[in-house]
Amino acid sequence: MAVLKMTGALLGVLGMIKKKQALLIVQSELGLCDDWPKELRKFIFALPKSVFHDVGLKRNEQCIREIERFSIPIEWTTSEDHRLSFYRFAF
Repeated sequence: MAVLKMTGALLGVLGMIKKKQALLIVQSELGLCDDWPKELRKFIFALPKSVFHDVGLKRNEQCIREIERFSIPIEWTTSEDHRLSFYRFAF
């Protein structure tokens, strides 16, 4: 299991993926997307590897599943950058 100290960059990447996930779920509910998890993986693998590598994430099934299950706490989004280091993301 990897445990990453939260940074602004890591929070940004997680937020981007979670927003895409939310969009795909809505599209699925509207009948515009047949398989949102598959489409989310396509999105993730279309991103440059450096997006993941630079923040310590992996593009493997374990990490992707944890991102899918993860919900970003509101206090993370309202924290000052220097306070983000108190938080962790594990996969």
